[in-house]
Amino acid sequence: MLSYVLGVLIAFVTVILLLSIVVMGAVQATQAVLRLRSRNLQQGVAALLKKHSAGNRTDGEYRGEAAQVLNSPNLAVLEQVRRGDTLIRRFLGPRVSWADPAELADAVVQTVTQLSNAAVAPNAAAVHEDVKRMEPALSKRFQLMIRLWTIFWSFGIAVLFQVSTPDLLSSFAGRTRPTAPYVSAAGHLLGTGGKVGPGVGTDDGGHEGTAGGKAAEQQLDAFGIRFWGQGSSYYIDRDRKLRWAAVIGVLMTGILMSFGAPFWFKQLQFLASLRDLKAPPPATAK
Repeated sequence: MLSYVLGVLIAFVTVILLLSIVVMGAVQATQAVLRLRSRNLQQGVAALLKKHSAGNRTDGEYRGEAAQVLNSPNLAVLEQVRRGDTLIRRFLGPRVSWADPAELADAVVQTVTQLSNAAVAPNAAAVHEDVKRMEPALSKRFQLMIRLWTIFWSFGIAVLFQVSTPDLLSSFAGRTRPTAPYVSAAGHLLGTGGKVGPGVGTDDGGHEGTAGGKAAEQQLDAFGIRFWGQGSSYYIDRDRKLRWAAVIGVLMTGILMSFGAPFWFKQLQFLASLRDLKAPPPATAK
């Protein structure tokens, strides 16, 4: 009985993990397209410029000056950032997503000095200290942005793939959906460290995360869990009424997926360890 329950749980966690990897790929793609890391850095530089200059410019103007700071030859190693704060620049942000703290502080000092409304020369030591203090703050803000996008995509993927937690568990428990293929997939995931394709990474380009998401989607497709597989009829019945059981079940799935792929990988490891403890010891040769 315990082995059967473990099989059900492993199968369920495997599906949630695969969906979470798809979410991870979507988040990495979003990060790459919107340049979240570089925009975060630009906001931090704009705050430094506002603090150490006269502070009588608009926030948009300071963002434009921040783009000029990141356009410094020592910093903008990927792409020259045009001066000025346009709607496209706000949306995309610069490509520069990291800079050496000392070089960044020097660039800020130079830009503040050049500002026409700078009342006094900036305190270089104070700017360097502020850049050091800015790093952990920017890191926390970036993590918050990624967390919010993870929650957004968790619910979006759950809705689009139409996975209801109660229905999925009942199909495994009622044996209408065999657990063996999922248990086998779980073993593969554990053997590859949670990677289902070329890799599931966190690089700024988002290429590895996107590749891993596509591979996870292919695995889900093999299990019959497809993108918009049942269409709108999954949520709306013939009488054009909302299927509340399906909606609530999908929302539950979204909540579970928002915990993130690393969390579900750890749960899969734990369940697999319990199954290994339950397995009979190998027979000894006489």
